[in-house]
Amino acid sequence: RKRKEEPVSSKLSRMFLNCSDEKYTPGYGVAPIIKYLPEGKIIWCPFDTCHSEFVLHLQEAGFQIKNCLVIEKGTLGGIGDLKGSFASSAEWLIFCQKGRRPFNATTLLENRKKEGTQFHKGRDPSKRYKTRFPDCWFGSEYPKSTYNSTWQKKHQIFHPTVKNVECLSWLIQISSNPGEWVFDGFSGTGSTALAALETGRCFLGAEISPAYWQIGQDRLSKIQGG
Repeated sequence: RKRKEEPVSSKLSRMFLNCSDEKYTPGYGVAPIIKYLPEGKIIWCPFDTCHSEFVLHLQEAGFQIKNCLVIEKGTLGGIGDLKGSFASSAEWLIFCQKGRRPFNATTLLENRKKEGTQFHKGRDPSKRYKTRFPDCWFGSEYPKSTYNSTWQKKHQIFHPTVKNVECLSWLIQISSNPGEWVFDGFSGTGSTALAALETGRCFLGAEISPAYWQIGQDRLSKIQGG
């Protein structure tokens, strides 16, 4: 008799419990999950050298790495080897897809040129709003990837890299539709959850630190009316 396949939701729940294991390492709780994602799904993955093994997990799960998005941070990096390495001024995000999914048309950013401008012969005239974004987000027209220390002190939320909800909401709006699920396996203080809910998406996440998890819960309760 063929063994009945365990529902994906059950597998996800079990993996979230594993995320509190003392032996947890980056990618351990998430790698078994991503293989269940169907065609057309997108992953945005913050990346540095310690996450190189997770890139292999993405490829083994059938995802194609298409870009490395570089987004300006809200403050110059103050962690790591302060005297023997460069200060980090940007967040690196690996963008990958399983199959192919075109980006959504949004009203996030207006084009600098007037609507209807013909840039190249034989191509459609330009739209009012940008339909293809660059892979480097720097300057005042783009949201920063993280909040600065002034924001953290004002809101009493402390974490090495508190992600900017507006920046995450841009990525979510570009690459998903209202009502779809957004999953963050390293939820931190809950910025992705806030961005997902504020843009009409559903959210699922995991966080190894009880302290950061509680901060995320507190932030969510404020937008959900307690």
